[in-house]
Amino acid sequence: MDSYSAQREKRRDDDDSRAGEKAERIMALSRECWVTEATPHLWVAMFKMLKDRDAVNVFELSNPEGRKALLEHLARVDN
Repeated sequence: MDSYSAQREKRRDDDDSRAGEKAERIMALSRECWVTEATPHLWVAMFKMLKDRDAVNVFELSNPEGRKALLEHLARVDN
């Protein structure tokens, strides 16, 4: 039983670590297209986008102009 609990805890820690790394990567890419805390509606859209795996994949593959367009779209849709 202990090994099962330890495995679950390690898996949870690994998932948390990957989520943190993804958030850092997306935040860095957002800053490349001038989306920062100074543009709160786009900054919040970026955090909401993290829940959508497909949107994150498109975001990572896009150029800075495409990334900003995606965040602008998400900011409009969510409001």
